[in-house]
Amino acid sequence: MGHRLKLQSIFEIGGVDAIVFDGVGGAHELHLLQPGDGTVKGGLHLLREGAGQAGEVHLPGVLPHRLQEKLVAGLFGKAHDLILDAGAVAGADALDGAAVEGAAPDIPADDEEIVRRIGDADAVLLSYTSSIRREVMERCPNIKYIGMCCSLYSPESANVDIIYANEHGIKVTGIRDYGDEGVVEYVISELVRSFHGFGQPAWEGEVREITGLKAGIIGLGKSGGMIADALRFFGAEISYFARSEKEWAREKGYRFLPLDQLLEQSEAVFCCLNKNTVLLHEAEFRKLGDKKILFNTGLSPAWDEEPFVKWLSGNNLCFCDTVGALGGAHLLEHPHVRCVQASTGRTRQAFDRLSEKVLANLSEYNG
Repeated sequence: MGHRLKLQSIFEIGGVDAIVFDGVGGAHELHLLQPGDGTVKGGLHLLREGAGQAGEVHLPGVLPHRLQEKLVAGLFGKAHDLILDAGAVAGADALDGAAVEGAAPDIPADDEEIVRRIGDADAVLLSYTSSIRREVMERCPNIKYIGMCCSLYSPESANVDIIYANEHGIKVTGIRDYGDEGVVEYVISELVRSFHGFGQPAWEGEVREITGLKAGIIGLGKSGGMIADALRFFGAEISYFARSEKEWAREKGYRFLPLDQLLEQSEAVFCCLNKNTVLLHEAEFRKLGDKKILFNTGLSPAWDEEPFVKWLSGNNLCFCDTVGALGGAHLLEHPHVRCVQASTGRTRQAFDRLSEKVLANLSEYNG
């Protein structure tokens, strides 16, 4: 294992001496390669330095007490009752895993592999990189709890068949609002770069500030509210469209407008909507008009593609952090698209918040 492992402490649990490893270079270096097999044996799988192969440290009878920095004691009675799908451990970035120690991302290839990993487990922690469908739950009848280590907005957008789970008494929990801070920083950063002409022509030809910007927020949930607050801090005038007027927003002086009016009056529009929510159609893009900036901070496009592409051909700019939010790689080369191709909410602090929320859900489950 080399110099990467440092022994922090040895403590006694149920008569078994357990070694806690701290100071591992990253959460992905304490990598659960095959949770269904490894934890049943009481083994933790570690990547050997530079080899990308699995070595084992056997801790017989010790519960899986450690998720990132958190200690979770006594959540379940047997070691194999807590099965970690690859990517579920906060900080173990499934998309970037191939760059770590030469290891390929450990994402289940199909339902067959997911079923094999779950085995007879009572509880499953699931990353956004995989799905648990009806067929999987039918073949794993012991499942009582599924903890989604990702956002849960609605049954339709979830990567778990929640309807089937509810019908069969399987508790499904998800989390929200763990990566918004990074998204807010991205929005302010890109807006400042555009207005000041950093690495590009200044948007208005001469350098301007956010001060006085007529900003329209579509969707005033947690993320939209944080973006509105950040823009107001820099002096922007905030209007918003949501399903209903928000009392807290009125108290801050934010104007509640119908969507058409917001699009017409705003210089920059920020779409902060749930996945698969589309509000901008051909008529809305006509209202939005020319010489406008459009941000999409959601996970999927907030628009129909045909009128969006037509609108892009004008003197307009669109900012998205991911290709998914943009609508596809075929739009990346458009001269009026700015896409960093990275999820700006995936920060170190976001993984900490994710861990805390996942563990809170798990510890509150008493089924």
